[in-house]
Amino acid sequence: MTWGFEEIWLEAFKALPDVRPLAKLLRSDVQMPPRARMILAELLAPAEPPMSDWLLKCEPNLAAKKARRKIRIEKQYRMSRAVGLNSEGAAEQAGKPNNVDVRQVHRIVKAKAAERLDRRAARLLLIKMTGKVGGPIEGE
Repeated sequence: MTWGFEEIWLEAFKALPDVRPLAKLLRSDVQMPPRARMILAELLAPAEPPMSDWLLKCEPNLAAKKARRKIRIEKQYRMSRAVGLNSEGAAEQAGKPNNVDVRQVHRIVKAKAAERLDRRAARLLLIKMTGKVGGPIEGE
């Protein structure tokens, strides 16, 4: 069976409450048909009477707040290392204002959250420059 782009979108909507297939499609180059756009609008702000059993809600992303804190700690650590502090001193300096111990700072730095965020920002810039959404980016 050959699927058109409309069927692909409808399958993503059928997967609700699992939003991952929908998010994957939204990040892709697959064209969004008018029917899918209408369904998405209905999920975000239902008209009367509602057509769907599901509602996509915007709510604060607490993970983003934690990630920003980790990125701030990682950047402070890397700046301290760049000016010549040893690993322990840089970790202490980065952790103290954030109430994080040295061991946690090392764990945060090892996770490379700032580097991953920079790669995602580079992807967004590339999308803006090329107009192409899908596909791998060199270095990922």
